[in-house]
Amino acid sequence: MQSNQKLGSVLYYRSDIAINEMDKDRTESNTTNVKKRQKRSLTQFSQPELSPQLNSDIKVLFDELKCQQEQKFESLNSAISVVINQNQEIKTSVEFMSNQYDELFKKIAYLEHENVSYKKKVESLEAKIEMLEKNAHNSTVEIRNIPLQEKEDRLTTTRIVKDIGEAIGLPSPIQDSEIRDIYRTKAETIVVDFSTIQRKEALITKLKNLNKSKRNNKEPVLNTQSINIPGPTK
Repeated sequence: MQSNQKLGSVLYYRSDIAINEMDKDRTESNTTNVKKRQKRSLTQFSQPELSPQLNSDIKVLFDELKCQQEQKFESLNSAISVVINQNQEIKTSVEFMSNQYDELFKKIAYLEHENVSYKKKVESLEAKIEMLEKNAHNSTVEIRNIPLQEKEDRLTTTRIVKDIGEAIGLPSPIQDSEIRDIYRTKAETIVVDFSTIQRKEALITKLKNLNKSKRNNKEPVLNTQSINIPGPTK
């Protein structure tokens, strides 16, 4: 089937070779024009040149920014240096405290050992004191019902003890060297500490035998009158 097309004043048929060639040329021409329109020079996209004043302002801005960054960097370095110094001081303090703790621990250990040693010594001394007290009591005599003498002193009480020895008939008189200590208590009891237990036992035994004999004979036992103590008989 053929179609016709009117170009200008000439009527052509689609089947004509001339029309086909004409369409072909028109198509190629349109394609070339499109390509030419799409292709643009690189110079069209280049940025416009900046003015010298703008360049100077930008440079000043970058210099200020650089100066601020350098100041911040210096400040940061200073802060880091301070932290490092503080850490070093803390480390030194910790080492010092650690050494002090070690020395204190050694001192405590030494004091504990010394305390144990002192405890042992105290226990030993207490045992010795207890033994001495027992020995002292073993050689001590308490004499009651002797009235307090006027201006009484150690010589006076010693004389009373010697008179008691003579009154009960001791084989040998009591010597000053045999009396280690003599004193009165608040209850006015005369306490005599003899230098030997034998002297104490001899005094008590002789006194008991004498009083027993007097009671059997219904005689008065040893009293203040027997040793010439003035005042009521006791």
